[in-house]
Amino acid sequence: MKKRIMLIFVFLIVQRIGIVSVAGQEDCEEFVSPTATVAIHVSETTKALWNSLGSPHNEWKMWHIYGFLMEQFRADGTPFAVVSDADIDAGLLMNGGEPRYAIIFSLANDCISNETALKIKEFVFAGGHTFAGSTSWTRNENGVLRNSPIGKFFALSTEMGLMAGVPILIGDCKRTGVDSPLVSHLENDPVVRGWKLARNAGANGFYHPTHWALQVQATTATVLAATGNGNPILTTHRYGNGCFIYHSEFNPLAGYSMHTVANFTYGFYRKAIEEAHAELACPLVRLGAWPWPYVAGFMTRHDHFSNLGFDGIAGNGDDSEVARIEALHGVHGSHLLRTNVALPNSGQSCTDPDYGSVCDETVRINLLVMDALGAEIGSHTTDESVEPSQANVAQSLNRLEAFLGYRPNTFVAPGGCGFRDTTLAGLVNEGILVSGDMAFGPHPHFALRIDTAAEYNEAARWPLVEIPATGYYSTPDSGAFAGGIFAHEITSNPPACNNDGTVRNCMEKAADFQYNLGGLINLYDHIGDTSLANPTAEQFTAYIDYAQSLPYVYTTSMLDIHQWWLRRDAVRLSTTYITEPDPQINIEVTCTDDSGPFSVEVDLPWPGGAAVTVNGAVSGEYVLYGNRIRVKATAPSQVVLTPAPVCRETIRGDLSGDCVVDLADFVILFSQWLECRIEPSDSCFVP
Repeated sequence: MKKRIMLIFVFLIVQRIGIVSVAGQEDCEEFVSPTATVAIHVSETTKALWNSLGSPHNEWKMWHIYGFLMEQFRADGTPFAVVSDADIDAGLLMNGGEPRYAIIFSLANDCISNETALKIKEFVFAGGHTFAGSTSWTRNENGVLRNSPIGKFFALSTEMGLMAGVPILIGDCKRTGVDSPLVSHLENDPVVRGWKLARNAGANGFYHPTHWALQVQATTATVLAATGNGNPILTTHRYGNGCFIYHSEFNPLAGYSMHTVANFTYGFYRKAIEEAHAELACPLVRLGAWPWPYVAGFMTRHDHFSNLGFDGIAGNGDDSEVARIEALHGVHGSHLLRTNVALPNSGQSCTDPDYGSVCDETVRINLLVMDALGAEIGSHTTDESVEPSQANVAQSLNRLEAFLGYRPNTFVAPGGCGFRDTTLAGLVNEGILVSGDMAFGPHPHFALRIDTAAEYNEAARWPLVEIPATGYYSTPDSGAFAGGIFAHEITSNPPACNNDGTVRNCMEKAADFQYNLGGLINLYDHIGDTSLANPTAEQFTAYIDYAQSLPYVYTTSMLDIHQWWLRRDAVRLSTTYITEPDPQINIEVTCTDDSGPFSVEVDLPWPGGAAVTVNGAVSGEYVLYGNRIRVKATAPSQVVLTPAPVCRETIRGDLSGDCVVDLADFVILFSQWLECRIEPSDSCFVP
């Protein structure tokens, strides 16, 4: 059955678009992939009625829901296709009786017809996976709620094993104890933890105590995660050969500031994709987020005034110690200074008219030492300004330029709150290239025009890369910073992090979590700010040592990521998979002429590894771990994967282990001719 599914899948690709070796210009301009095995449902019926659906719909634009997901898929390298109601009605989820896609995401697509619902039902029954979000399928195509004498329901309530309810506000989460890959990144215990996301598009500040979800009741579905009150957050239900996955949160990738769980909710999406492809024996192909051969990134980030050193006192001996530790480890740390505190006046002449043409010479020399050590020094505004004005940013940059002799181009707002369009426009006008105020998941991504864009497309993306700080969830309102979300804890044992019963550094848990999702390890700190707990020099060193000890971690920085993200963003993948006469995965890497090196990551649909060719030549430049292979490639190029040859049985003369007795084995034999290793050696007899 699995072989037949995938053979038909490839036939359909050939039938619709042909198998081509170079992507067309139109494919390069948009990220949507005609050969994707992941689909995103965008309901034109719901879009037409969105503004009439009331709360929580009126607190977001519809494109925010699927657009944040699309931007995150671009960030993690997952090719996707977009399907409308009309596409589904026309049968484009299927080819004959088999699924066209491994999984389809349908988020907040409230209004669908019974015909559309029936097509989704057929897709899942045939083996596809459907990931439905929040209010999807709760209304008819005319916008009327699907109510019955026994309560509210989804168009596919029976198949999903759920009854629908009303929108509610949630702010915590716990696992239910059910063993499932979908929640394997959450602590498996009954502890209720902080679960923070932005409530609406205009949310301001870094503390988001509650956000919208749909209250549902499980009838036959399995609940994997729930609120402290028992309201289901994540459920699954098998139907036919496939699976319905339901996620109740309204906009689960709204990572406004660094103090949210957008990276954890992203884990649900990533694991659902991997599980769906594995069940269908369908290859999952991604463009690696990081340069070959790396699987995750690592950087350091310091907000406020790290140039004052670990003791927080200027001119006290350790002012450049943070940068010195980084330099010893090959790290170019991001030092984002709140300039009215970090850069005081002391009467010496400098070139900043906003500050009376005076600088502190001791501080200036220290900044130049840090700069020489490789520190990337940027702005954290002049003060604690949330959503700072362009004038504030300009004043801060002017001050930095006076001390450094050049104008920095990195920025983060206090609290990570600089993500309104007015703020981002000011940043772009001031030449800022990278910021760190929003996260749609664990990967860097381009900033989006949340307030002014009417649709997710290239025009909705600012020419500015967002580099999210790493957040790790704990218990709600436990006294931890930002009410249960740890985003800057490098200290050895922060409060409440070990409530899961696992006594282990929160730093290590957070680093492992980001690493396992292939994202960026970026636990920020407030070194120099004595109002908060901060790591000692020893703890900070331990953080760097631990992150760099993880296999294939790419040590990077804000400016390095910006350059890499611009190059990587141009790359497109096109994939075909055939199963007859023999399995073969063909991947075209196109749309740019760049030596990379890029990584093509594939979850193989067969066991035992793969034989790899790149541009027709056998390549040994790949890494295999489990059934996932990571191949080095340039752009453009063609990567071909086939099952690795299998030796049916051991041959006694096969000394090289290649399942053939040949000259290579004779060379090994001859190299050891008459060699004797008997103990004692005088027992050896050579005729």
